[in-house]
Amino acid sequence: MKKKLLSLLLIILFTGYISAEITTTRKKIELKVEKKIDHRSAIVNNPIQASIYNSVVEIHSEYYISNLIISIINTETGEIIYYNQHTDNLFNIDLSEQNIDTEYLILISIEDNLLIKGEFTLN
Repeated sequence: MKKKLLSLLLIILFTGYISAEITTTRKKIELKVEKKIDHRSAIVNNPIQASIYNSVVEIHSEYYISNLIISIINTETGEIIYYNQHTDNLFNIDLSEQNIDTEYLILISIEDNLLIKGEFTLN
């Protein structure tokens, strides 16, 4: 009985260590709303969260968005390294082929009403 209890405690501690390690190495991308909704003045909350883990950019939306366009641009060369339309509220973009020290610009367009942007590096 003591072996089972000890094993269970070790598994719980080890699992907690792994999840803590993953969240501490994840870097949040600060996103700013650039264009607000044209009709009536309203406070617009940013519905998108973005973070980096190693060379993977994770995009998470609070709710389903039918027309979400993501562009990632190398700011040194001006080259668009990623462009795609998404309908999921959680997805990953693998940038492992890119230089980790280069600065990138992420542009997120939501249903032609909102433009959100942020800058990041992979390191």
